[in-house]
Amino acid sequence: MQPLVNYEHDSEIVIIQKRSFKELDIWISDINFSIEECDYLAKIASNKLKDSALRDEFLDMIHQSMDLLSNLQSFRNATENLSECTDLECDLVFLNEHEEIRLLYLNHLKKYRSLKKKAFTVLLK
Repeated sequence: MQPLVNYEHDSEIVIIQKRSFKELDIWISDINFSIEECDYLAKIASNKLKDSALRDEFLDMIHQSMDLLSNLQSFRNATENLSECTDLECDLVFLNEHEEIRLLYLNHLKKYRSLKKKAFTVLLK
């Protein structure tokens, strides 16, 4: 099986950058999917469960997801030219920002999963 990205001739920092970009793309895809899923769950909460409070929580989660998506896309776009970094300090700034974005993503994911669990609990009653 061939690796998806060839790292054979890349430096360590280039490998880290490529993996970070790939990770960002996955996060963006996940958030896009969660927005779509929240829309369905908001409709289920409203139309099937007749629970406007739960619907509103999903609508709020959609807005939070869209804000995070905007941050992820902005960061991804801002780092497109990262190969222009010429020193370790520049690379460290990117890595620190990437880690901050990772924490935002993970915290958002945790809140989203908790809300989904709440909806599934209501559905099972």
